[in-house]
Amino acid sequence: MEGNSAKKRIAFLSVPYGRAHLSVSRVIASSMQDEADCTIISAEQYLGKTTSSIIKSIYLFILRHFPQLYRNLYRKEREKQKWSGQFAASYRKRAEKYLIPLLDKEKIDLAIPTHPVPAAVCSFLPEKYKWATLVMNYEFHSHWLHPAQPLAFVSTEEIKEEFEKRDFRNCVVSGIPVSPRFRNPVGKLLLRKSLGMQEDSLYALVGGGGLGLGPLAKVTRLLEELEIKVVVFCGSNKKLYKKLSKDNDGSNVIILPMIENSADYIEACDFYITKPGGVTITEALTIKTPLVLLPPIPGHEEGNVHFLKKNGIVDGWLKPGDLKGYLLEIKRDTKILEDMRKRMGNINLPESDLIIRKELLRILK
Repeated sequence: MEGNSAKKRIAFLSVPYGRAHLSVSRVIASSMQDEADCTIISAEQYLGKTTSSIIKSIYLFILRHFPQLYRNLYRKEREKQKWSGQFAASYRKRAEKYLIPLLDKEKIDLAIPTHPVPAAVCSFLPEKYKWATLVMNYEFHSHWLHPAQPLAFVSTEEIKEEFEKRDFRNCVVSGIPVSPRFRNPVGKLLLRKSLGMQEDSLYALVGGGGLGLGPLAKVTRLLEELEIKVVVFCGSNKKLYKKLSKDNDGSNVIILPMIENSADYIEACDFYITKPGGVTITEALTIKTPLVLLPPIPGHEEGNVHFLKKNGIVDGWLKPGDLKGYLLEIKRDTKILEDMRKRMGNINLPESDLIIRKELLRILK
């Protein structure tokens, strides 16, 4: 990416696991556009094409076929890196072979990893390289903690305290960055007119993160049976998008691929049925769209559910078989949704992009 040579250069180190990492990178880049040229470095660039592909394939395979194994490994490593520490030599090699030459070539002034894997690679950068980690969930995990990292942006005071217990004190409580659009509601009725949605109908938004994971087709069929109108975020799941598009004529179900104006649909719908990704729940909390949670990805998303429970937003997640009863309750009494909106208003979410921008400007001086 070419830009004004007078500006500083920031690189976000992303991963190919959905839209969240790209989303937060773009939000911060937008807030810094007058002061810095920003670029996104893919996993293939800092890990190598083969290693990146292997890591992604193994991650998705274990999640789909052995979720309990992933959960057990995640919990075992929560307090202290043990098993994952065996990859230290590999991370060092990736830093030396790929990341350092890339940062030098692109004249990067600051690297920002948005996932534990690039953070681990950055931990082997020589001291002259500036970098800061962005933690994108609501629960502490040792995978985010690297003694060599100069700074970590964390979502809550509780996570900061966990870092400090382990003698890491360079934390800034920033929250999780979402687009400023979520802080600026347009109005449900106005949006429904512009999006072709019926003004007086009950709408459920169904999503499974950027990868379109989870029982989305089954949930969509259930909502149709209950005569609740549906908007479905398929993300990058082309198979799901094709299947739902074939099965529906569009009168009661709106099926969407990966889109840029997701905030409009999140605001326009009455509630959001989704797995609890960190960015997803932050978007919903910011714009105050009530949540109905599907089973989380084992590990980090379970921590996000704990955060919501602790703040009185939800009682937990629902298996597909338990969903029908709760949806019938909502249909009978939409006050359930209004009460949740009020509880969402009690959570003080920081203006994350502005906090991070201020700190990055300090670092780049």
